[in-house]
Amino acid sequence: MKAARGAWLKSQPRLDPDQLIFMDESGLSTKMARLRGWAKKGEPCRAAIPRGHGKTIIFLDGIAPQGLHRAYATRRPD
Repeated sequence: MKAARGAWLKSQPRLDPDQLIFMDESGLSTKMARLRGWAKKGEPCRAAIPRGHGKTIIFLDGIAPQGLHRAYATRRPD
């Protein structure tokens, strides 16, 4: 592993930044609910919390100097 890391570091100056793409993954779930809220001093905070079906959506995209590449979204299988 140490040798591979050293080889990677030595090869970096030859990389063209315009050819690099940063992959980013994020997601959200309908199970996500706020745990805190605002209320007048001395009063409890009461708010409706959506009780979703636990659906999860995953976003995957590539970010490069030229902009966003092939954004993709999918629902995670239940």
